[in-house]
Amino acid sequence: MKFLFFSILFLYYHLQIFSDPEIPSEFAYNFNCNSKKSCNLLLNHTEDELFEIDNNYKYYGNSSGEFFCEEISASKKIKWKRTLGAGIFAKPLILDDRVLFGSKDGALYALNKHTGVILWKYKTAGEILSSASGNKEQIVFSSTDGNIYSVTQKHGSRKWLHLASAKINTNPVVVSDKVFFGDSEGNFYCLNADNGSLLWKVTLTGEIIPHPAVDKNTIYIATTTNLLALDLNNGKQIWKIGLPKLSRANVQLSGDSLLLYDFIDSITYYSPYTGRKLGTRFHKSSGNPKIYNFDGELTN
Repeated sequence: MKFLFFSILFLYYHLQIFSDPEIPSEFAYNFNCNSKKSCNLLLNHTEDELFEIDNNYKYYGNSSGEFFCEEISASKKIKWKRTLGAGIFAKPLILDDRVLFGSKDGALYALNKHTGVILWKYKTAGEILSSASGNKEQIVFSSTDGNIYSVTQKHGSRKWLHLASAKINTNPVVVSDKVFFGDSEGNFYCLNADNGSLLWKVTLTGEIIPHPAVDKNTIYIATTTNLLALDLNNGKQIWKIGLPKLSRANVQLSGDSLLLYDFIDSITYYSPYTGRKLGTRFHKSSGNPKIYNFDGELTN
């Protein structure tokens, strides 16, 4: 009987592991740090922790295709809810009176952040699993169809698209008149934000970690083997340091420090000017958070 009990327990445990829905990397990379003395490390346990805050409201979606605007209060009252029907796996983007996010149905949605009314949607041929970036003029996002898209913020009409030479594995970043993103073959691109033309491209060693950080004229990129600083204008390397091999991490600027958070047990601080290591702070994550790679595969 004891053998039968443990056999059933073993089978249940493995069914639980392999029945998890496909979830992209954003569930592991939601990280916020206001200062190196006070960090809020968000290892997501549930879908609704992948949120954006605006004033007194929290905005988030889930794998059932529901999107919520929730009051930040003890009651957690839902101000509005919109059901779209396909999974929402990316952190939303809030610009002016709009909240924008992609879905597994391949569409980028723009909703009125006050009412939840759909203002427009732009359909792609793939799925949208990563977060969008943008400004008052345009929204830039990627799709699993292999394209980087730029659409107008006001109406969602297409400005341009750029076909990547390999699978896109970072969130695009819009900085002034430039768009940055990386692909699965280690190529990092800079596009003209106005027309999508290629300004420069560099090939890096190792797989590019999804979320680069930007400060003034520098972009900081982590790969599975290196941490680098590149000049925004021409892609020239400012500094590079080797790293222990990482399968997941996040890069975050905080004051005069560049933080590399490895999701296991430490945050390492570097000088953003020279790459010199300033120190390491160890932490112990609570519970047993699930961490996924960019393809939605469980990595821990």
